[in-house]
Amino acid sequence: MEQNLQKSPQLGHPLDIDDTKYVSGLSTILVATIQEAKDRISQIEYIFCSQLFSNFQSQSKSLQKIYSEARKAAEDAWKKKENDLLLAIENLQHENKLILEENRSLKLEKSKFVNHEDLFSKKIYELQEELKQPFQKEEDLQQKTVEVANGGKMQVNLLEAPEAKAAVRINMEKIVEELEEKNNLLLKKQRGLELENQEVRGELLRKFREVDEGMELQNKLLQLVQSRATLIVQKEKQLKEQEEKTNVLLAKLESLEKDFYVIQEKLSAKTDEVEKEKELCEKLLKENESHLLSSVTNEQLLNTYITENKSLMVKVQKLEESLDGLQKELRMRAEELAGGRKSQKQLLQQIDSNNLEMLKIGQQLEVLEKEKTLLLAKTKGLEEKVDKLHVDLRLKNDETSEGMELHGKLLQQIETKDSELLSEKKKRRDVIASYKSLKSQYNFLLAKCGLTPEIMLPLSNIEDGSDSLRRNSNPVTSPGKLCCL
Repeated sequence: MEQNLQKSPQLGHPLDIDDTKYVSGLSTILVATIQEAKDRISQIEYIFCSQLFSNFQSQSKSLQKIYSEARKAAEDAWKKKENDLLLAIENLQHENKLILEENRSLKLEKSKFVNHEDLFSKKIYELQEELKQPFQKEEDLQQKTVEVANGGKMQVNLLEAPEAKAAVRINMEKIVEELEEKNNLLLKKQRGLELENQEVRGELLRKFREVDEGMELQNKLLQLVQSRATLIVQKEKQLKEQEEKTNVLLAKLESLEKDFYVIQEKLSAKTDEVEKEKELCEKLLKENESHLLSSVTNEQLLNTYITENKSLMVKVQKLEESLDGLQKELRMRAEELAGGRKSQKQLLQQIDSNNLEMLKIGQQLEVLEKEKTLLLAKTKGLEEKVDKLHVDLRLKNDETSEGMELHGKLLQQIETKDSELLSEKKKRRDVIASYKSLKSQYNFLLAKCGLTPEIMLPLSNIEDGSDSLRRNSNPVTSPGKLCCL
């Protein structure tokens, strides 16, 4: 056969046999590269479908369960807090009504004290007039005594009896003593009324001070109620914002799943194309072998075969480049996910710390509410003591002094608690500001990496899969390169 080929005049050169060997070598290399590419794609599919996709699907389901449970728990906690706050607001409103009623009663008592003061002033005026009357009587008595003395002189002159003189003197002395006793009694009554008037004025001043302090406490309670209402509104807004964010994150997760399925379909299509090209190559090899055995003289067929082989080589190179690009994208995604995981852990730790601080602040607020209720109870006790002062003024003077001391101590405690509340509010504002800054940094990192918070999960399985891909790709690519060389 070879001798006939060498002797045939249609062939231009005796090197056709070398060309056939070269073509057969190229075809074997092409088949080997296609087989290698197919093996690599099958390995990638196996790793992707058996490890990565199953892990991703299980993690997404577990995340959805955790999210639903956390959402339910958060809603229940917020409902409980809302009910507690509503009860606290109702209690504060009830206490406000009681304080208003007490202020009204104090105002009525004030008006009564004013009326009593007017009555005391009238009584004092009457007593002063009564005191003036005895002085007039004394003048009349002096005149009478003068007249009696004159009459006595006349009688002395007329009668000159010692017994009559002694009787007249005794009567005059008795009348003078009675008048002096009456004057002393009237002076004592006047002094007692003046003392009572001073005590009543002191009590009125104390009542005025207590009324002013009650108004100040009422204003403070109203401010607390308003601040609590604003806190409730802010918490409702935060809940709505969190629900919106969760909905956005769920939508992003669904879009990522869709992208995942699209990539999987593309990979399956690429594998189908590679298999088809492999089948075509095998068919071409069979046809080439048959043509070589039947007719080696057809140079045109060889040229077409060479061109087809070149085109197939180009396609295979493109497929290898696309596979390398997909592997690079997978590595980049794994690295980005690892970096996002670290940032997510840090942010979760900071969020947990912020939640703990918020719980501590809530507990402190509850303690302050209890202390305020105790203070209100103490103020009520003091007001009851003030009411008892109307019955026994002398005994209640000591009690009112003790009550004023207690009231001063209570005011000092209220001021300290207000300062503590202000400091806690400042701390809470600082915590919220830090949380917002961390959240903005987290969103910036996610936007920079082109990721979503749902993907930021423990990716140990994905990293292991990427490592296995790298290990598998290195031994597979090496023989292909050697064959090409």
